[in-house]
Amino acid sequence: MCVVENVVGAALVGSTLVSGSRADEGYYRHQQQMMEQRARTEEQEAARRADSIRSKGEVQQGRSRALLASQGVRVDEGSALDLLLSDEALFEEQAREALYEGRQRAWQYRSQAYGQSLQRRSRSDDSLFGLARGIGSLLGGGR
Repeated sequence: MCVVENVVGAALVGSTLVSGSRADEGYYRHQQQMMEQRARTEEQEAARRADSIRSKGEVQQGRSRALLASQGVRVDEGSALDLLLSDEALFEEQAREALYEGRQRAWQYRSQAYGQSLQRRSRSDDSLFGLARGIGSLLGGGR
């Protein structure tokens, strides 16, 4: 009778460990997917912000050109051209900064996603080790 109880007990422990492992794996997989999605969203938002900054820069360039031209200033040479090129470079720098910051946030989310995958693997390995130890104990006479 004792052998039957040990076998049933080991089966219950094994079943619990495996189902717990699956639940943990599902949780960590879900967390990993969420972090990956957040990373993609950050990159998309950064691209939109950069496009918006560039668009505002183009509008500003048009206004500056119109204002200078209305005052009779040639905008394709000299100080006026330098001013326009400087403004253009400033807006491009701001757009690139927005992209950089978005990519940096995306990298942080991807790092968290990688951490979740490591947690998932670790939990899976731990439960399999516990199951193997339980089976070994059963086969070894419960010691």
